[in-house]
Amino acid sequence: TPEGTLIMPSVGEVKISDKTLTESKELIIKAIKKKYIANDVSVTLIQPRPIIVTVTGNVLNPALYTLSSIDRADKAIQVANRADQRQSVSDLNSILDRMSTRNIILKRRDGNSIRVDITKFLATKDDKYDPYLREGDIIIVPRKNPNKNVFGVYGEVNLPGRFEYVEGDSISDALDIAQGCTRLANLDSIEFSRLDPDAKTLKTTILSYTEILKGNSHNLPLEPGDRIVVKSRLELREDFRVYIDGEVKFPGTYPITKNRTRLTDLIKQAGSFTEYASLKMAEVYRRSVSAGDILLERLMSTRG
Repeated sequence: TPEGTLIMPSVGEVKISDKTLTESKELIIKAIKKKYIANDVSVTLIQPRPIIVTVTGNVLNPALYTLSSIDRADKAIQVANRADQRQSVSDLNSILDRMSTRNIILKRRDGNSIRVDITKFLATKDDKYDPYLREGDIIIVPRKNPNKNVFGVYGEVNLPGRFEYVEGDSISDALDIAQGCTRLANLDSIEFSRLDPDAKTLKTTILSYTEILKGNSHNLPLEPGDRIVVKSRLELREDFRVYIDGEVKFPGTYPITKNRTRLTDLIKQAGSFTEYASLKMAEVYRRSVSAGDILLERLMSTRG
Protein backbone atom coordinates (compact mmCIF):
# COMPACT_ATOMS: atom_id res chain seq x y z
CA THR A 1 0.00 0.00 0.00
CA PRO A 2 1.10 3.68 -0.23
CA GLU A 3 1.64 3.50 3.55
CA GLY A 4 4.25 0.77 3.16
CA THR A 5 2.21 -2.21 4.39
CA LEU A 6 1.51 -5.57 2.79
CA ILE A 7 -2.05 -6.93 3.04
CA MET A 8 -2.51 -10.73 2.93
CA PRO A 9 -6.12 -12.00 2.92
CA SER A 10 -6.87 -14.23 5.93
CA VAL A 11 -3.45 -13.44 7.42
CA GLY A 12 -3.44 -9.73 8.07
CA GLU A 13 -1.29 -6.66 7.51
CA VAL A 14 2.51 -6.57 7.73
CA LYS A 15 4.46 -3.30 7.79
CA ILE A 16 7.47 -3.59 5.45
CA SER A 17 8.24 0.08 4.88
CA ASP A 18 12.01 0.79 4.91
CA LYS A 19 12.78 -2.93 5.24
CA THR A 20 15.16 -4.84 3.01
CA LEU A 21 13.83 -7.66 0.86
CA THR A 22 15.31 -10.26 3.23
CA GLU A 23 13.79 -8.59 6.29
CA SER A 24 10.42 -8.31 4.55
CA LYS A 25 10.41 -12.01 3.65
CA GLU A 26 11.13 -12.95 7.26
CA LEU A 27 8.26 -10.80 8.55
CA ILE A 28 5.83 -12.21 5.96
CA ILE A 29 6.75 -15.84 6.69
CA LYS A 30 6.50 -15.22 10.42
CA ALA A 31 3.00 -13.73 10.00
CA ILE A 32 1.83 -16.68 7.83
CA LYS A 33 3.13 -19.28 10.29
CA LYS A 34 1.22 -17.62 13.09
CA LYS A 35 -1.98 -18.24 11.15
CA TYR A 36 -1.23 -21.56 9.44
CA ILE A 37 0.74 -24.70 10.30
CA ALA A 38 3.18 -24.89 7.40
CA ASN A 39 6.79 -25.94 7.08
CA ASP A 40 7.53 -24.63 3.59
CA VAL A 41 6.54 -21.05 2.89
CA SER A 42 8.09 -19.14 -0.02
CA VAL A 43 7.93 -15.42 -0.76
CA THR A 44 8.89 -14.04 -4.18
CA LEU A 45 9.14 -10.42 -5.29
CA ILE A 46 7.41 -10.10 -8.68
CA GLN A 47 8.11 -6.42 -9.28
CA PRO A 48 9.77 -3.65 -7.22
CA ARG A 49 7.36 -0.93 -6.14
CA PRO A 50 7.86 2.41 -7.94
CA ILE A 51 8.95 5.26 -5.68
CA ILE A 52 9.10 9.03 -6.11
CA VAL A 53 12.32 10.90 -5.35
CA THR A 54 13.36 14.51 -5.75
CA VAL A 55 16.59 15.52 -7.48
CA THR A 56 17.66 19.13 -7.11
CA GLY A 57 20.76 21.30 -7.18
CA ASN A 58 23.39 21.32 -9.92
CA VAL A 59 21.70 18.93 -12.39
CA LEU A 60 20.33 19.53 -15.86
CA ASN A 61 16.65 18.97 -14.99
CA PRO A 62 15.77 19.31 -11.27
CA ALA A 63 12.41 17.63 -10.71
CA LEU A 64 10.45 14.75 -9.17
CA TYR A 65 11.24 11.37 -10.70
CA THR A 66 9.61 7.95 -10.51
CA LEU A 67 12.22 5.27 -9.98
CA SER A 68 12.48 1.83 -8.38
CA SER A 69 13.52 0.80 -4.90
CA ILE A 70 16.36 -1.25 -6.43
CA ASP A 71 17.89 1.90 -7.95
CA ARG A 72 20.77 3.73 -6.30
CA ALA A 73 21.32 7.47 -5.90
CA ASP A 74 23.55 7.68 -8.96
CA LYS A 75 20.68 6.38 -11.15
CA ALA A 76 18.47 9.30 -10.05
CA ILE A 77 21.23 11.77 -10.95
CA GLN A 78 21.70 10.12 -14.35
CA VAL A 79 17.97 10.45 -15.07
CA ALA A 80 18.04 14.11 -14.01
CA ASN A 81 20.90 14.75 -16.44
CA ARG A 82 19.17 13.37 -19.53
CA ALA A 83 18.92 16.12 -22.12
CA ASP A 84 15.57 16.78 -23.81
CA GLN A 85 14.96 18.26 -27.26
CA ARG A 86 15.49 21.82 -26.02
CA GLN A 87 18.90 21.09 -24.52
CA SER A 88 22.24 20.50 -26.25
CA VAL A 89 25.31 18.43 -25.46
CA SER A 90 27.14 21.61 -24.44
CA ASP A 91 24.45 22.30 -21.82
CA LEU A 92 24.99 18.84 -20.33
CA ASN A 93 28.80 19.14 -20.43
CA SER A 94 28.59 22.49 -18.64
CA ILE A 95 26.60 20.84 -15.84
CA LEU A 96 28.90 17.82 -15.60
CA ASP A 97 32.03 20.00 -15.41
CA ARG A 98 30.83 21.77 -12.26
CA MET A 99 28.73 18.97 -10.71
CA SER A 100 30.04 17.43 -7.50
CA THR A 101 30.18 13.64 -7.46
CA ARG A 102 31.54 13.25 -3.91
CA ASN A 103 29.59 15.71 -1.74
CA ILE A 104 26.04 14.78 -2.74
CA ILE A 105 23.46 14.89 0.07
CA LEU A 106 20.69 12.29 0.30
CA LYS A 107 17.91 13.29 2.73
CA ARG A 108 15.61 10.53 3.96
CA ARG A 109 11.96 11.00 4.81
CA ASP A 110 12.74 10.34 8.49
CA GLY A 111 15.11 13.34 8.60
CA ASN A 112 18.43 11.48 8.34
CA SER A 113 21.04 12.71 5.86
CA ILE A 114 23.60 10.56 4.01
CA ARG A 115 26.61 11.77 2.01
CA VAL A 116 26.74 10.10 -1.40
CA ASP A 117 30.21 9.62 -2.91
CA ILE A 118 29.83 8.16 -6.41
CA THR A 119 33.55 8.37 -7.18
CA LYS A 120 34.46 6.36 -4.09
CA PHE A 121 31.65 3.86 -4.70
CA LEU A 122 33.03 3.10 -8.15
CA ALA A 123 36.49 2.61 -6.61
CA THR A 124 35.51 0.50 -3.58
CA LYS A 125 32.02 -0.90 -4.42
CA ASP A 126 30.99 -0.14 -0.83
CA ASP A 127 27.19 0.29 -0.67
CA LYS A 128 27.36 3.03 1.96
CA TYR A 129 28.77 5.49 -0.61
CA ASP A 130 25.84 4.98 -3.04
CA PRO A 131 22.79 3.70 -1.10
CA TYR A 132 19.55 2.34 -2.51
CA LEU A 133 16.69 4.80 -2.85
CA ARG A 134 13.59 4.97 -0.66
CA GLU A 135 10.21 6.64 -1.02
CA GLY A 136 10.39 10.40 -0.47
CA ASP A 137 14.20 10.74 -0.79
CA ILE A 138 15.61 14.15 -1.69
CA ILE A 139 18.96 14.24 -3.52
CA ILE A 140 20.85 17.55 -3.43
CA VAL A 141 23.75 17.84 -5.91
CA PRO A 142 26.09 20.76 -5.05
CA ARG A 143 28.64 22.52 -7.24
CA LYS A 144 32.33 21.72 -7.01
CA ASN A 145 35.42 23.91 -7.27
CA PRO A 146 37.63 22.23 -9.91
CA ASN A 147 40.68 24.31 -8.99
CA LYS A 148 40.67 24.75 -5.20
CA ASN A 149 38.96 21.74 -3.67
CA VAL A 150 41.00 19.00 -5.38
CA PHE A 151 43.99 16.73 -4.89
CA GLY A 152 46.20 15.09 -7.52
CA VAL A 153 47.44 11.53 -7.97
CA TYR A 154 50.06 10.93 -10.66
CA GLY A 155 52.63 8.37 -11.78
CA GLU A 156 52.14 4.61 -11.72
CA VAL A 157 48.39 4.51 -10.96
CA ASN A 158 45.64 3.21 -13.22
CA LEU A 159 43.70 6.50 -13.34
CA PRO A 160 46.05 9.46 -12.82
CA GLY A 161 44.57 12.94 -12.55
CA ARG A 162 42.90 15.48 -10.27
CA PHE A 163 40.03 14.43 -8.01
CA GLU A 164 37.49 16.25 -5.88
CA TYR A 165 38.52 16.50 -2.23
CA VAL A 166 36.24 15.40 0.62
CA GLU A 167 36.84 15.95 4.32
CA GLY A 168 38.36 12.77 5.76
CA ASP A 169 40.21 11.60 2.63
CA SER A 170 43.54 9.85 3.28
CA ILE A 171 46.49 8.53 1.28
CA SER A 172 44.86 5.13 0.85
CA ASP A 173 41.57 6.74 -0.22
CA ALA A 174 43.38 8.74 -2.89
CA LEU A 175 45.05 5.64 -4.33
CA ASP A 176 41.74 3.76 -4.26
CA ILE A 177 40.05 6.58 -6.17
CA ALA A 178 42.91 6.48 -8.70
CA GLN A 179 41.96 2.80 -9.26
CA GLY A 180 45.05 1.43 -7.52
CA CYS A 181 48.69 1.17 -8.49
CA THR A 182 50.14 -0.45 -11.59
CA ARG A 183 52.53 -3.40 -11.65
CA LEU A 184 55.53 -1.09 -11.99
CA ALA A 185 54.66 1.05 -8.96
CA ASN A 186 57.34 1.44 -6.29
CA LEU A 187 55.09 1.27 -3.22
CA ASP A 188 57.95 2.06 -0.84
CA SER A 189 58.78 5.38 -2.48
CA ILE A 190 55.59 7.44 -2.84
CA GLU A 191 56.16 11.19 -3.03
CA PHE A 192 53.65 13.24 -1.02
CA SER A 193 53.69 17.04 -1.53
CA ARG A 194 51.78 19.72 0.37
CA LEU A 195 51.75 23.50 0.04
CA ASP A 196 51.58 25.77 3.07
CA PRO A 197 48.44 27.98 3.41
CA ASP A 198 50.22 30.84 1.61
CA ALA A 199 51.07 28.50 -1.32
CA LYS A 200 54.71 29.66 -1.17
CA THR A 201 56.45 26.69 0.44
CA LEU A 202 56.19 23.11 -0.82
CA LYS A 203 56.95 20.31 1.62
CA THR A 204 57.67 16.89 0.11
CA THR A 205 57.75 13.60 2.04
CA ILE A 206 58.63 10.08 0.89
CA LEU A 207 56.11 7.51 2.17
CA SER A 208 55.89 3.73 2.13
CA TYR A 209 52.44 2.59 1.09
CA THR A 210 53.39 -0.97 2.01
CA GLU A 211 53.88 0.10 5.64
CA ILE A 212 50.60 2.07 5.56
CA LEU A 213 48.72 -1.05 4.45
CA LYS A 214 50.36 -3.06 7.24
CA GLY A 215 49.36 -0.43 9.80
CA ASN A 216 52.97 0.34 10.69
CA SER A 217 52.85 3.86 9.24
CA HIS A 218 50.33 6.69 9.64
CA ASN A 219 47.72 6.94 6.87
CA LEU A 220 48.02 10.71 6.42
CA PRO A 221 44.76 12.69 6.05
CA LEU A 222 44.67 14.81 2.91
CA GLU A 223 44.11 18.51 2.46
CA PRO A 224 43.03 20.43 -0.66
CA GLY A 225 45.95 20.91 -3.03
CA ASP A 226 47.90 17.82 -1.94
CA ARG A 227 49.69 15.85 -4.64
CA ILE A 228 50.77 12.23 -4.66
CA VAL A 229 53.30 10.84 -7.13
CA VAL A 230 53.72 7.07 -7.30
CA LYS A 231 57.20 6.44 -8.65
CA SER A 232 58.09 3.61 -11.01
CA ARG A 233 60.38 0.69 -10.33
CA LEU A 234 63.33 0.26 -12.68
CA GLU A 235 62.28 -2.22 -15.36
CA LEU A 236 64.91 -3.05 -17.98
CA ARG A 237 62.97 -5.82 -19.67
CA GLU A 238 61.32 -4.90 -22.97
CA ASP A 239 60.19 -6.66 -26.12
CA PHE A 240 63.57 -6.47 -27.86
CA ARG A 241 63.19 -8.20 -31.23
CA VAL A 242 64.38 -8.14 -34.84
CA TYR A 243 62.89 -9.41 -38.07
CA ILE A 244 64.96 -11.41 -40.55
CA ASP A 245 63.77 -12.15 -44.09
CA GLY A 246 65.14 -13.42 -47.35
CA GLU A 247 67.44 -16.36 -47.97
CA VAL A 248 67.49 -17.93 -44.53
CA LYS A 249 65.86 -21.24 -43.65
CA PHE A 250 63.43 -19.85 -41.07
CA PRO A 251 62.62 -16.16 -41.70
CA GLY A 252 60.58 -14.32 -39.07
CA THR A 253 60.77 -12.38 -35.81
CA TYR A 254 63.30 -13.40 -33.15
CA PRO A 255 63.95 -12.15 -29.59
CA ILE A 256 67.26 -10.55 -28.72
CA THR A 257 68.91 -9.05 -25.66
CA LYS A 258 69.71 -5.37 -25.47
CA ASN A 259 73.15 -4.55 -26.93
CA ARG A 260 74.38 -8.15 -26.60
CA THR A 261 72.97 -10.20 -29.48
CA ARG A 262 75.18 -10.20 -32.59
CA LEU A 263 74.18 -10.67 -36.20
CA THR A 264 75.82 -14.10 -36.28
CA ASP A 265 73.67 -15.21 -33.32
CA LEU A 266 70.55 -14.18 -35.22
CA ILE A 267 71.61 -16.09 -38.33
CA LYS A 268 72.03 -19.23 -36.22
CA GLN A 269 68.54 -18.78 -34.75
CA ALA A 270 67.14 -18.51 -38.29
CA GLY A 271 68.72 -21.82 -39.30
CA SER A 272 71.60 -20.27 -41.31
CA PHE A 273 71.53 -19.35 -45.01
CA THR A 274 69.97 -21.14 -47.94
CA GLU A 275 72.04 -22.16 -50.96
CA TYR A 276 70.77 -19.08 -52.85
CA ALA A 277 71.95 -16.52 -50.30
CA SER A 278 74.16 -13.67 -51.54
CA LEU A 279 76.09 -12.43 -48.53
CA LYS A 280 77.53 -9.45 -50.41
CA MET A 281 73.99 -8.18 -51.07
CA ALA A 282 72.76 -8.60 -47.47
CA GLU A 283 71.43 -5.47 -45.78
CA VAL A 284 70.72 -4.49 -42.19
CA TYR A 285 68.07 -1.81 -41.60
CA ARG A 286 68.23 0.18 -38.40
CA ARG A 287 65.20 1.85 -36.85
CA SER A 288 64.13 4.73 -39.09
CA VAL A 289 64.64 8.37 -38.10
CA SER A 290 61.72 10.78 -38.53
CA ALA A 291 61.95 13.75 -40.87
CA GLY A 292 61.39 16.09 -37.93
CA ASP A 293 64.45 14.72 -36.11
CA ILE A 294 66.57 15.17 -39.23
CA LEU A 295 65.46 18.81 -39.58
CA LEU A 296 66.10 19.47 -35.87
CA GLU A 297 69.59 17.96 -36.11
CA ARG A 298 70.36 20.11 -39.19
CA LEU A 299 69.21 23.29 -37.46
CA MET A 300 71.19 22.54 -34.30
CA SER A 301 74.34 21.83 -36.28
CA THR A 302 74.19 25.30 -37.92
CA ARG A 303 73.72 27.31 -34.71
CA GLY A 304 77.32 28.55 -34.70
